[in-house]
Amino acid sequence: MGSFYKHYYRPDENGIVILGFSNADILPEETDFLIGEGLRQFTERIVNDRYQYIFKIVGGVVVERSQQELDDEWAARPPAPNTPDQERIEALETDSINTMLAVAEVYETQQDASGAQETETVNTMLGLAEAYETIISQSIVIEELNARITALEAVATPEGGEN
Repeated sequence: MGSFYKHYYRPDENGIVILGFSNADILPEETDFLIGEGLRQFTERIVNDRYQYIFKIVGGVVVERSQQELDDEWAARPPAPNTPDQERIEALETDSINTMLAVAEVYETQQDASGAQETETVNTMLGLAEAYETIISQSIVIEELNARITALEAVATPEGGEN
């Protein structure tokens, strides 16, 4: 038959149990808390699925930490550092955003240039239209003047005679 060993919890400065062991493997310290006897290996689980310590020692008694206490501790933990892949993804996202902004700026510049060119084209067309109207109105005036000249020449020259 195997012999029994003493099992202990080791608390941190706040009383949170951070280690469970048997005296077969580790010599207990003065601050360690005896929880009973058992086989050589200490097998009791002292962490939850998030690897948080689930026991604490309060007034010489081992108690389970409340879910609220564990949740508060979880919420207060510092953010995990980014992995190299996360760093690379963030760099690529930043590069993509910068590229999109540059493309948008080029597009806006092109649109401004196109707008200016369109305005210039419209102004040229309006100028040509004004010139055409001026030519047409002058053409009408020339025709009227030619008709007057012909009429004056007819009056100044007797029929069949010369001046």
